[in-house]
Amino acid sequence: MHKEEAKTVIRTIRAFYPTFIKDNEEGREKARIWMMKLMEANYQKTMIKLDHYATTEAFPPQLARIIHVDQLSDPKDTLESDINRVRIEKADPRLVELREEKLNRLRTLLAGGEVNE
Repeated sequence: MHKEEAKTVIRTIRAFYPTFIKDNEEGREKARIWMMKLMEANYQKTMIKLDHYATTEAFPPQLARIIHVDQLSDPKDTLESDINRVRIEKADPRLVELREEKLNRLRTLLAGGEVNE
């Protein structure tokens, strides 16, 4: 599923269930996590499950109740998911520092040097 499709799923859930995601920091974090997971899913099949869920349930869904992940995902979807994961990692200063340390050790090894662990 593409990012815009994942946003459409979340907007649809909010249309059915206005209290699904609150307009605060906790809500933004929930939306971010849902976006990451939805981007691994099949858009059409997820929307079908969401439509069925909305016609039978009064309360907002849990992710597992509406998401549909194909056994063999499209490589483009996997690539987009990986790109998003790296973006999130690059936003975390601690993870950026760890990544740089690993890259520096790799550069040293490739140059024929020894790395002290």
